[in-house]
Amino acid sequence: SPAPIAKTISVIAGVSEMIRCGGSAAATRVDRAATARHTPTMPSTEDLVDRFRRCCADAGFDLVQPFATSWWTEEPTLPAFGDRGSLAVVVANSGALWPKLCDALRREPSRIDASEHIVDVWAVESVEAAARATAIDHRILWAHALGAEAVPIQRIAQVAGLAWLSPANLSIHPRFGPWIGLRAVVIFDLPIPDTVRPRVDDPCGHCDQACLPAFTAAREGPAGWRSWLAIRDACPLGREHRYSEDQIAYHYTKDRDILRSAAGAAD
Repeated sequence: SPAPIAKTISVIAGVSEMIRCGGSAAATRVDRAATARHTPTMPSTEDLVDRFRRCCADAGFDLVQPFATSWWTEEPTLPAFGDRGSLAVVVANSGALWPKLCDALRREPSRIDASEHIVDVWAVESVEAAARATAIDHRILWAHALGAEAVPIQRIAQVAGLAWLSPANLSIHPRFGPWIGLRAVVIFDLPIPDTVRPRVDDPCGHCDQACLPAFTAAREGPAGWRSWLAIRDACPLGREHRYSEDQIAYHYTKDRDILRSAAGAAD
């Protein structure tokens, strides 16, 4: 749940490496003080997104899709800065996450036993660092949040133009297919015009939708993670981007021995 994750972040923060893309915590504070004194020009939307995207990619979160908060008209509403529409981004990852995570675990093996939600912890640490590096006020909504803080991130990802929500409740990326993980929505205190929304083509309309029988079998059959994996494997899109066997097994089982083995193999 979010509370244990937040506690783990506070523990890890004291021993982790320098903040990616932002230097050390002390350097970040100095930079902010200088920013306040010199009042620099507000960065362009393109520059901010480009810097944020590069920072996220360094940690394995290689999919960053910008959008305007005004595009989202459903409930719950997205928080905004003032009455104007704000720049927001959906953060996700392909299989590119796994080698970055394993490399971090190799450098700091204590992370493996620090939390039951290692991927969520890594996402929080990495996305927060990337957002801080922009030096723009922001709010972050987490895909792993539960209860009142839950975010309909699959529907938001579709509105933003990142991925289509399939009949089997999979988010389908035009390149990576179902082999992505949605992690966060970041909203920046940067106004953005209500531009034309990107068109998201429906990849399921002309598909034989083999995922649906697999989805039904997973819901009605005996419990087992491989039956849920079969839904993703049934999708014809992005098969060349299928996660590695280790990444698949860890995501579905949370077996830390898989992380120990994968981190050791990263040497």
